Amino acid sequence: MGNLLGWLCIEVPKSIITVFIFLMIFSCFVEKNEFAFNTKQKIYCSLLIGCVILLIETGLYLSWTIVGADLVEGVQGRYFIPIIFLVLLCFCKKDNYIKIKNVQYKIPIILLLLNISPLYAIYKYFI
Repeated sequence: MGNLLGWLCIEVPKSIITVFIFLMIFSCFVEKNEFAFNTKQKIYCSLLIGCVILLIETGLYLSWTIVGADLVEGVQGRYFIPIIFLVLLCFCKKDNYIKIKNVQYKIPIILLLLNISPLYAIYKYFI
């Protein structure tokens, strides 16, 4: 996971990124789901996710990386955003969920506060 905001080299604290990841995973378990993948569908999604990651890495290896390099250059998290939802859907279950009162209000408020915190990092960088 990256923690720099673009070319400005403004560092976002890793704790904020960790809380974002935790909330994304946690959100799969706090609401009752009417739909859940069966085992066969989860295996298919896992293979699909693996193929997409392989294709992203291959495409960036061919376009950005010097031939023979050990690391693939140019890989950014934004390329993996479309498959995050497939990963999270594989975690969802119909019956296993945590009952929390007003969760539809609490999680967005926490996410709003987490989105404001990088703005503080930008403000701190320029002052």
